[in-house]
This record gives sequence, structure tokens and C-alpha cells, in this order.
Amino acid sequence: MIEQYIDELGLRRTFLRTVFFMENFMLPKQEKLMFPLLTGGLKPDTRFHMVSVDDIGAVAGKVFQQPERWVRRLILQGIG
Repeated sequence: MIEQYIDELGLRRTFLRTVFFMENFMLPKQEKLMFPLLTGGLKPDTRFHMVSVDDIGAVAGKVFQQPERWVRRLILQGIG
């Protein structure tokens, strides 16, 4: 995994993991593919992590504004 490799190199890093973007539901071309995939491909007890592009952008902005606070952190894991 790339995260493990970067850690082995000893690089200063913050991982901002992306998840499914809520805005994907707003794309008309994707709708025909998205809903059958979600309803048929996910079990009822499957956690499906989503975030808006505005929210992930705000988090990334905070990381860039205060990099020392976020060094060696993993952000956006487990948002549901």
C-alpha cells in the first residue's frame, strides 16, 4: 500500500483519504449506473462512506494552514 511505503521512507505526511463524493448522485449520466450498483452491490449492513467536495476541501485547507498539527495523521477514515 502506498501509505505504508511513504511511512517506510520516513516522509512527513498527512493522509487525507477520500471516500464516495455525495455530488456523484447529482451527475445525470452517472445516475443510471450508480443506483443499480449501490442497490445491488452493497449488502444492507455495508457502511458506505460519503463526503461532499466542499467538506473535503475545507479539511484539506485546514491541513495546509496548520501542517504541523496534522503531520503523521490519517483523516477521513470512518466517516459514515
